[in-house]
Amino acid sequence: MRIRRINLYGGPGSRKSTYAHGICNALKKEAIDIEFPTEIIKGWVYEKKMPKSYDEFYLISKQMIEEDRFLRGGAEYVICDAPLAIYAFYAKYYNFDYWNIMVDMVNHYDKCYKGLNIFINVDRDSQDYNPLGRYQTKEEAKEADAQMLDFLTILYSDDLVILPQDEGIVSDYVFSALKIKARDVK
Repeated sequence: MRIRRINLYGGPGSRKSTYAHGICNALKKEAIDIEFPTEIIKGWVYEKKMPKSYDEFYLISKQMIEEDRFLRGGAEYVICDAPLAIYAFYAKYYNFDYWNIMVDMVNHYDKCYKGLNIFINVDRDSQDYNPLGRYQTKEEAKEADAQMLDFLTILYSDDLVILPQDEGIVSDYVFSALKIKARDVK
């Protein structure tokens, strides 16, 4: 099965959104049909609305529909800064009982649309942290990084690539994995 989804993982402030925008733009310059679905949770974060009870099901479902709309409609790829497994991770992280059901949803969706799963490894000690648009403090983000990596390693085992927090390296990896040669576009 060919890759349809480029999933960027990492804790809060790992530059997933920044890299996703850059990679999406670079692929569009290569005439690749790629879309960047909205990060559903982001509006909640700015409203300081924390998911409770079964909100995570709503969020993962809405995110899934957002991706599926593009893929079913003919987009060759989507790139996600809030991939579905992040919702399952945070459901587990915040001790919601049903996180394992969300993992089943993710696994089923992965069978429909194969993902290229990239974890952006952040050196939190050498980087400033901007809490705007995030639920977590810098220390909590550091903890989330470690727990998310463990979670994703189990979930994806051999299908997870860990890359340093470097946009060029991440972008080059995506182009290589999709077998696309980038032109020198200026």
